Amino acid sequence: MFRRLLCVPLLSVLLLPSVAAAETPNRTVRLAPEVAKLIGLRLKTLILDEHEGGTTAVQVLPAVPDGNLVVARQRLEVETHHWRTNRFGEVRLVTHTPCEAFFSVDPSRIVCSFDPVSRVLTVRCPGVDILTVTPEMTEQRREYRTTGMRFKGLNGGVFRELEDEVPEGVRRVSRHEFQKAIPGVEAGTCAALQLYFEDLVRPIDPTVRVRVERP
Repeated sequence: MFRRLLCVPLLSVLLLPSVAAAETPNRTVRLAPEVAKLIGLRLKTLILDEHEGGTTAVQVLPAVPDGNLVVARQRLEVETHHWRTNRFGEVRLVTHTPCEAFFSVDPSRIVCSFDPVSRVLTVRCPGVDILTVTPEMTEQRREYRTTGMRFKGLNGGVFRELEDEVPEGVRRVSRHEFQKAIPGVEAGTCAALQLYFEDLVRPIDPTVRVRVERP
């Protein structure tokens, strides 16, 4: 109640010019924008008991050990098309999104066997998996196209629906494209394992041959 009474003198002082203006024809007195904003905020707080604020909290979770070994990284640009058509024309959204993927193998799945007769060390290379796929949405380029009577200014809602489809479309297409690179990554991984085990056994016994089998 005390806070509300304090507002009365302030409102009286601010509104007195308006009273004086009523006695003088063809004269208008307006409150300064800063004053009007201040009054609006004060009345909003007093009447609605509304307050503003924010808070943050961070919880540090324990690190999870990961035995996967990253063997390759690849980048590509994914192009997706999303559209709506009817008798009046077409609304189409085309996106170009850079994506990055990391490929990994599980070293615990490497299997070795040695034949003392042929003196051959056989190394079974594990399969390569896609560890992560990251679309760079902040670097994405978009093209908004319309045909016929489907004007851009009248199809904002349609474009927003198409924009909602983009993230899932990019993730699906990018993973499919990165899957095509796995055979090449596996070949490079097997070649690296071949060199690694040859360097490992050469000081022990130079007569041992290393053979790496692909998954």
